[in-house]
Amino acid sequence: MKHLSNRVGEVIPREKSLLFYDCTNCYFETPCNDVYWNRKKGLRILRRILRKENSDFQNLSDRDLNTVINESPEYSLMLEKLIESLGEPLRMHGVSKEKRFDLPLISISLVIDEHAIPIDFQIYAGNQAEASTMVESIKRLKEKYNIKNAVLVADSALNGTKNLDMLLKEGLGFAVAKSALTFTDKIRKSELDLTTFSKVKDEAGNETSFLYKIIPYQNVKYERKFENGKWISNKYSIDCNMMITFSETRKNRDLSTLEENILQAKAAIDRNAQINLIKNGWKQFVITSDEIKANTAQNQSTSGQSDQTDGASNTSDNNATNDEKQKTKGKSKTKETKAKNSEPCIAVALNDKKIEKRRECAGFAAILFQPPPGSEEAMNADYVSSLYHHLVQIEECFRIMKSEFEIRPLFVRDRDSVTGHVLLCIVALIMVRLIQKKAAEKECSITAAKLKEIMNALTVLTLYRDDNHCVYLKSKEFNLTNGLRKVKEENSTSVVEPEFLFELLTGVKMPNVSTMEELRKIFKIKSMNRSKDQIEQLKCSVSA
Repeated sequence: MKHLSNRVGEVIPREKSLLFYDCTNCYFETPCNDVYWNRKKGLRILRRILRKENSDFQNLSDRDLNTVINESPEYSLMLEKLIESLGEPLRMHGVSKEKRFDLPLISISLVIDEHAIPIDFQIYAGNQAEASTMVESIKRLKEKYNIKNAVLVADSALNGTKNLDMLLKEGLGFAVAKSALTFTDKIRKSELDLTTFSKVKDEAGNETSFLYKIIPYQNVKYERKFENGKWISNKYSIDCNMMITFSETRKNRDLSTLEENILQAKAAIDRNAQINLIKNGWKQFVITSDEIKANTAQNQSTSGQSDQTDGASNTSDNNATNDEKQKTKGKSKTKETKAKNSEPCIAVALNDKKIEKRRECAGFAAILFQPPPGSEEAMNADYVSSLYHHLVQIEECFRIMKSEFEIRPLFVRDRDSVTGHVLLCIVALIMVRLIQKKAAEKECSITAAKLKEIMNALTVLTLYRDDNHCVYLKSKEFNLTNGLRKVKEENSTSVVEPEFLFELLTGVKMPNVSTMEELRKIFKIKSMNRSKDQIEQLKCSVSA
């Protein structure tokens, strides 16, 4: 990718001062993940080794030999070492953005520049969270391309304190989204007064309907890890700015969605509907029977603790009572757990607190931003707003790869094959972006779907010469004018020449060829003499 990125930089100069980062996942057409397949492969290798070393194992079936391996500590240890030698599992079950929880996944992190051209990518196991992969991806990118004083733009899934602290330590700035639902009570009560907001201006300097307000934002997070037999506490802190935005259109949309969810929640309460563990959509506004029982048990335990009294004379009696409580505590928890698993979770009432919070935050959003350390250029509100609006380009990149290039489902297994498959899709995406940029220079726009349709319709025949040169000739009739006329109708462009596509792809105008001698000069071929096999191949292709 580094060589390819350098070649792209020769065609389109790019400073790499703006980086857009996001993650997606793709699924495989197999129900089992790599933990299963690695163990199965490890058992197959170990059985082969054992049968070579011990002739008694040759008469055992695979199932019986697997039983021997599992019951023997020595063979089990050999199996674990074999599985570790196969590498870290890649195809794993995880949270799927396409709701394919039944299939193993891989995560793909992608970085693009301001022209929406990919710079680099990285693949991770499907069970790794997006936030956990960002640190490694950015560090590799920075070392690989020697990126300095750049601003990273990402969505709200990657705005953790640990990630932002890492970006600042690496000398990078950031502009990441933040949901209004994550605002603290202090911000919601004191910073959402619209009379203190100003209007956002677009790139032309005209005022828009969006309102904004910039406030300082600080956050500190402590993370504890158990290393070398002791607990180690790591501190992550950020000191940046937060731009709170408001849109009346967004508010109406949020409130409309909220009212629909409330109606569905009320209907579920009226019919005593069962709620599963995943509470999203209208289910998040419902209080279940389990939650009421948990709150009641917590209140009872709190009142019981307040009623306890200390007495020096009956200390032994109290200790005995506490011991009995500790003994029965585990039993009661086990009974409660069994009862909780056996009893259905019923929708009981509306969660008024969550509904009120949604009403307060309707129409609001936020962006956390900070320029690179040591940078003299300030990031004003108009610039920050335009940065985040360009983040939709990376979503379009994922959409093109999934719909036009069929990046998923994947039918390969090992890490190298998976990386190669993703790399081919990234290279194809780079080619599409370069063609679209050339088309834009000629005041024309072509979508990836239309470009794919045109390229699939262009069928050519290859003639190989004795001197290892080849000539490409059209063997299938295709009306370029009609194809480009569709582009014109969709994009309102002024494309009338049939030679436009040839000039767009090659950089030169399509020459008019009337004789074989002119064809020989164009392709720079010394001889145009055909062999008998090539003539027969040409006749068969034309007749077919």
